[in-house]
Amino acid sequence: MTVVGPLEPLADQGRAGNVYRFVAAQADDPTSAKAMTLKTYGATEAGAEHARHEWNALVCLHRERCAVPPPYFVEPDMTAFACPVVAMDHIPGESLWSTLQETPGSQRTRLLGEFVRTLVALHRIQPSTLRGPAPEVDPLDSLGQEISEIRRDCEGLHAPGMAGVAEWIQENRNSVHPATDVIQHRDYHPWNVLVGPDRDLWVVDWNWGVGDPRFDVAWTCSLLARSGHDDISTFVKNDYVRQSGNPLESFSYFEVLATIRWMLNVLLPSRSDAPKGDVALQDFRDFLVGPIEQAVRTIRTNTGLHIEVAP
Repeated sequence: MTVVGPLEPLADQGRAGNVYRFVAAQADDPTSAKAMTLKTYGATEAGAEHARHEWNALVCLHRERCAVPPPYFVEPDMTAFACPVVAMDHIPGESLWSTLQETPGSQRTRLLGEFVRTLVALHRIQPSTLRGPAPEVDPLDSLGQEISEIRRDCEGLHAPGMAGVAEWIQENRNSVHPATDVIQHRDYHPWNVLVGPDRDLWVVDWNWGVGDPRFDVAWTCSLLARSGHDDISTFVKNDYVRQSGNPLESFSYFEVLATIRWMLNVLLPSRSDAPKGDVALQDFRDFLVGPIEQAVRTIRTNTGLHIEVAP
């Protein structure tokens, strides 16, 4: 196959301005042209590892008939492109969030139910399905590893109150009954789900891991609440309980866990040594102000602890 025509940025599917549409065709048969999606990653070893990590999820989950775009090729070593890339079939359509804004009443509820059903289906796939560069997680202590990584990153951030939250998470761990590990998406929300031409859902941006399903649900619900959509957050939690039969015990603990993990994910990059006056970085920091304030309130409500932090 060969690339035909320029790369076209996909605004509604871009997530971070790094997703493009292109056309591939057999070199000797222009009629075989097919729309594809190209996702780029940072031109670093970490970016290459991210590309391999997501490629592994796409290949293995597509084989299990999971709702992922069929993968086409991966180039992690930056020989063919200036950065690591993954190519996959192009899903024509828009994000689930955009579709929800245009969908009324009962149809909107049905779409949200499908959104939850897709997550429940993912959590029912055996983690052993994902082979290759899988995370090295002790199946008996995935929660312990999650906590260790949070405590390490809290120490690196030096934000007043953050270490206290990490200690709270550690001290309250024994009150949480263990659950069977599942495949976690780790960033599941309506902006990372595409609606295809037949109204079918396709999940993208796989920052996957293996661990407690309550973390995945709490991540989704907390993100929706931080974005000002408490009604959808509540619906997702209740419908997950209904569809999965999992009562989501100790859910507030996982809300804290997911919220502090999100804060660390966004705060550490926002404090990078980017050139002074970097407009994109400043825009990112400005965008984070409201969600971080909401995250601080969530943590205070659930733990009684206060964090002093700014992007």
